Amino acid sequence: MVLWPYSVLAMVNEPSPKLRKFATLGSTSVAKRKLHFTREKIEKLPPPTNSQRAYYYDAKVRGLAIAISPLGKRTFILYRKVAGRPERITIGPFTDLSIEQARGQAEKLNAHIAMGENPAASKRKIRAEMTLKELLDTFLLLYAKEHKRTWKNDQWTFDRYLHGWKLKKISSIRRPDVVALHRHIGRTHGKYIANRVVELLSSMFNRARRDWGYEGANPAEKISPFKERKRARFLDGNELPAFFKSLAQEGNEQSAITSSLAY
Repeated sequence: MVLWPYSVLAMVNEPSPKLRKFATLGSTSVAKRKLHFTREKIEKLPPPTNSQRAYYYDAKVRGLAIAISPLGKRTFILYRKVAGRPERITIGPFTDLSIEQARGQAEKLNAHIAMGENPAASKRKIRAEMTLKELLDTFLLLYAKEHKRTWKNDQWTFDRYLHGWKLKKISSIRRPDVVALHRHIGRTHGKYIANRVVELLSSMFNRARRDWGYEGANPAEKISPFKERKRARFLDGNELPAFFKSLAQEGNEQSAITSSLAY
């Protein structure tokens, strides 16, 4: 069992078992071990000796803590009670964030809590959201296959140009991401296909908002399309019979109209 330094326990003449339990690293007690966070102090904190994470709280920002795993991994979190329920909200790894950045994030989360929001519930909702691939599958199944003859083109367009985003949560896709993708595809594959990709994304998000309860924004909405040149298209051999049949029918209809006008 690893205890706090003697100077902490010496604050009382005979530390009670309860105080000793609070001082034990890795204890799940709600007793808060506070210190003024500095990088040097956090790096010197030892990992717990049991299977529980140890928590140390910042003396400056309410609820900000550093969680230390038995393997020594350090993670900034915010621990607060929201609507009477304790919530631990992950802010980010100690290795990736400065202390000031973690404090800034914690203060933003505290502001949301003060306004009656629950940031932890929002994060859980995002985790439960569709990925972009799941949204496409829903879009094809519930809408495109019944209402669009070109649904196979939608599938091909997604697989060819949006495959890299298939695991993204739909709430994580922002307008600047779509604008950048639109420009990239326009430069590398042409303006026509770039516009079709944005149109597909916009249709998917509109359908999610309209019919499937998604409350986020449409990141592909009102993105200015590239000006397209009209493309010459040539019929292949399989399309020629239907083309000539259509011409013949149109000719017969026109002849009938001409005859009726002559009389």
